[in-house]
Amino acid sequence: MENTLQNSKDRLFIKLNSFVVAMMISAQTITGTIVRIPAFKDFHNNFIILVIALTIIFAEIIYYKKVTIELPVMFFLSFVTLWYLYSLIFHGNNCDLDVIQFIFYAIIPIYVIGKKLDGELVMRYILYLSLMTLPIINLFFVLQYVKYNQAYMGNIYAILSPVIVAMIHFKLYRKQSNLLIKLTYIYNLYIMVKIVLFANRGAVLCLACCAIVLVINAYDDDKRKKLSAIKLSLIIVFSVIGILIIIFALPLLHSLADLCNFISKMIKYLELGDVSDGRTAIDAFTLPAIANNPIFGYGIETFSKVSGELANRSWPYPHQYIYQYLFEGGIVFGLIPVYSSLSLTAKVVCTRIKDKSEFALCCTLVCVTLPKLLISTEPWATTSIWMLITYSLIYICKTNPIFISLNQSFCSRRK
Repeated sequence: MENTLQNSKDRLFIKLNSFVVAMMISAQTITGTIVRIPAFKDFHNNFIILVIALTIIFAEIIYYKKVTIELPVMFFLSFVTLWYLYSLIFHGNNCDLDVIQFIFYAIIPIYVIGKKLDGELVMRYILYLSLMTLPIINLFFVLQYVKYNQAYMGNIYAILSPVIVAMIHFKLYRKQSNLLIKLTYIYNLYIMVKIVLFANRGAVLCLACCAIVLVINAYDDDKRKKLSAIKLSLIIVFSVIGILIIIFALPLLHSLADLCNFISKMIKYLELGDVSDGRTAIDAFTLPAIANNPIFGYGIETFSKVSGELANRSWPYPHQYIYQYLFEGGIVFGLIPVYSSLSLTAKVVCTRIKDKSEFALCCTLVCVTLPKLLISTEPWATTSIWMLITYSLIYICKTNPIFISLNQSFCSRRK
């Protein structure tokens, strides 16, 4: 009886931990919804999520009477904290990240992704949370560029993650889905169509990248299916055709512009000879700046002030997370986050993850995070990038014999 009760409470905390991870991945969706509800419009951004997450974390600590942290999580928590302290001590005048933001966007995601989770349950909770946008979904599509009929980028990114999760869950778990989950598929399909019609290029690229990953990866029940040579060839052919269309087929793009409004903006950039939307100028400042301070970088969240001082033109962030990590942390602090994130991405894309449940979680972290961070978005305002990096380190420790031994030794000493 005692073992049954213990197992029941263990399962409860697995569900609660999975819910916290789902909230952190859906943070933009939740806060984007809350600020549009009059009764909550004066709440501090992310306050509700922070309170719920901390309540669950402390409840687990009180129940088990200890803090259980595996070696890779402890390492990365210490690493990021040291990076932040270095930034405050040596670059405090330029650092724009306060302690509450640092805890919310980095520390909590790193901690909770290291707990016992259910990958499918995380996705299920994200889909349930997406339904909270239903009464106000049209408010997310308020136009920013009326000429191009294009909605605000931030609004679109706020509702993008559940759509990507719906794609992944449908591919992997649709046979086990209940009626409510099937309704979330339909709802998120509706949002996907609106995103394609009214969103920016970055959001559409995120959807395309997720679709490609799902075509490459397939499972029969819980067993991985081998990617056939024919399917791989078709993926390569269609990808090349897509690139050629973007580069050479302006007349075709003109004919499609009336259907998909983000194409109108792409046409403008192609005709101007700069599809980067001004990012060339940012890169021209960022790369030499990295080379001038390659060891420790300029500190966390200093890009705006440093670019204003050195280039007489202030940009909020480099619009490319690899550049940002190297700019802020140099080789010492920047390489581990960059390597870890790309390592897990390579495993997801190149069919290296055999377990379907683990692939579901890894694919979710990669697809809701990396595409948008490679072309836009701020990593210090993106909870999922810290979960992605941490889970990459966890995966290395689970699959490398040397790290398995170190992690077991570390955990045994803490019991």
